[in-house]
Amino acid sequence: MLTYLKITNLALMAHAEVEFGPGFNAVTGETGAGKSVLLGTVALLLGVRADKSLIRQGCDRCEIVGAISLDGVSSPAVAALFDDLAIRFDPSEELRLRRVITHTGSRCFVNDTPVGLQALAGIGGVLMDVYSANEQYSLLDHARQLEMIDRFGGCSALLSAYEAEFAALKKLRAAREEAMKALPSPQEAELLGALVADIDAVNPEDDEDRAVGEKFTLAANRREIIELASGLSSLLSEGENSICDQLAAVYRQLSTLDRLVSGRLGERLDRCSILEDGVRELSDSVREVAESTDLDDEALAGLEVRMSALQQLKRRHGPQLADVIEKWRNAKARLAGFAAAGQMRKKFDDDEKKIMERLLAAGSALTVERRKQAAAFAVAVGGVLTRLGMPYARIVPDFTAVAPRENGLDEVELLFSANRGIEPRALRLTASSGELSRVMLAVKAVLAERDTVPVLIFDEIDANVGGETANEVAAVISELSRRRQVLCISHLAQVAARADRHFSVRKSDGGADDPDAVTSSEIVELSGDARTAELARMLGGGPAALRHAGELLR
Repeated sequence: MLTYLKITNLALMAHAEVEFGPGFNAVTGETGAGKSVLLGTVALLLGVRADKSLIRQGCDRCEIVGAISLDGVSSPAVAALFDDLAIRFDPSEELRLRRVITHTGSRCFVNDTPVGLQALAGIGGVLMDVYSANEQYSLLDHARQLEMIDRFGGCSALLSAYEAEFAALKKLRAAREEAMKALPSPQEAELLGALVADIDAVNPEDDEDRAVGEKFTLAANRREIIELASGLSSLLSEGENSICDQLAAVYRQLSTLDRLVSGRLGERLDRCSILEDGVRELSDSVREVAESTDLDDEALAGLEVRMSALQQLKRRHGPQLADVIEKWRNAKARLAGFAAAGQMRKKFDDDEKKIMERLLAAGSALTVERRKQAAAFAVAVGGVLTRLGMPYARIVPDFTAVAPRENGLDEVELLFSANRGIEPRALRLTASSGELSRVMLAVKAVLAERDTVPVLIFDEIDANVGGETANEVAAVISELSRRRQVLCISHLAQVAARADRHFSVRKSDGGADDPDAVTSSEIVELSGDARTAELARMLGGGPAALRHAGELLR
């Protein structure tokens, strides 16, 4: 339960500390006194986005702190959330939520550990439900009506199974769309075919333009290369008095000299021999160049044609040959995909058929359970409405089968009749605002029996009712408080009188004697004569109201 709430510089409240108790806690006060601040405080602890306008005028920040004690039902869910957030969890200790809001942003803490808004909202969703008078209009939304039936009937497991198949179907269709987008259109395929045929006609190889260019340069200068190579070959080893011959003669004479000087030239003599071998190798290389360059005119013309073809490809599809080849390969791959499109579509169709079969099976099981639970839901809500002064009220769930959607194969319209002998019609068309308030309370009372959320907060859910009906509304809320902690903001004395603890929000403007005062609100717990006086105020004031207030409390 929510045991403690501290508010600092939030809206009209400069400072407030409240200790709530188990059971029924009522909050009352004049219109505009600041009761909504209490609800806003709880909403902020539940992860609602903060507006810097909430900061009290003249202050640079506001802060709210809430302490929650856990029961055995809510502890496992909170423990799982804490495990995901890597926060230490001890179910025997109170859970502390804190929110600090400044003009530049806000910070959230759980047990003094910083967390994000989403984490705070996740924890708050497990611990508290907030119901307001404005929420009654959500009853008119078809998706919300279906959600209420699912919550009442405990259909979460069947719904999760359906949602998993629907997500798989959605993912498959997205993949199909992406794959189809990647395929070329018939017109594009025709252009790709022309590109591939154009490049196929030349059939280039990687880096071929460089290799052909080098060969062409050699062939174009073959006469000069051959003349130079022949001259060098003759000079080096083949002509009379060649360098090799001269080195041989030098080597012979050095050998003789080396013998005469007892081998003093040994290493240098070896170098001369190595030099001679090197000159012969150089001569062989020069000869090979000459022989490889000795191309005929026909071979030269072939190289020129090949180089021209490669240059044309680069101009049309380049600028570099590598770009041409990449386009060529990509085009062939896309054409292959285009050719296999039929097979790909068949694969997608087969997969979709299998998922759809599972989806419809899961949806059908969900539909059967929903219709069964909807009938029980209608009976339960009708029973509470009878207590709320509507003995002939009926709720009839009207189901319509629809194509698969995220929440199943069903759409539901809650039909309503408040009077005997009158056929039910759509709730949105027939219910008055007062009737909607009672239907909402009846729905919340029924759902609260099935939910495990330990704290229920009602914000003027008793609006638009009075008289004897107000007594029944108070009784219903009081009964809920036997199994949950209830915080109820109310304008009805009959409701507030039933509370185990009664708090009043009061506004002060400082009075005429202090023109510089800033309006502020405070929240105080009432008991004894103060509580009787507050109930009398709610009843209209005066001695008769005071006596009535005492009777209500008794």
